[in-house]
Amino acid sequence: MNREIKFRAWDKTLERMITASTTMVIRFSGKVTDGATTPDVELMQFTGLKDKNGVEIYEGDILESTGEGGDDVSRYTVEYIAPIFIRRYIDHDDDWDGIVRDGLHPHDIQSRELFVIGNIYEHGHLLNN
Repeated sequence: MNREIKFRAWDKTLERMITASTTMVIRFSGKVTDGATTPDVELMQFTGLKDKNGVEIYEGDILESTGEGGDDVSRYTVEYIAPIFIRRYIDHDDDWDGIVRDGLHPHDIQSRELFVIGNIYEHGHLLNN
């Protein structure tokens, strides 16, 4: 399965999200430039997946799923660990210290009703339970 290769970037200096465009050059150093400036940024790759609302899912996004009846809410961060994207539980009430990894698959998005609720840079408060 082919997926669209897209990026966005968090500009650490301006504290805002940059949507990558065709006029940007992405260097292997992790810097993004439009030819005039080279901001200090964190690149985030598109997973090729969309949530239940059709929102594109990128690295650094925070996902939420709600169990039947709305009483079992779980939150995850999206990470890339070559060669797959994973979702990592943010908080767990067990002995795993919140480090539980699952692959991120289209079927998983649909069956668990995962939704993008923010990202780790603009919505860091969502990382706390």
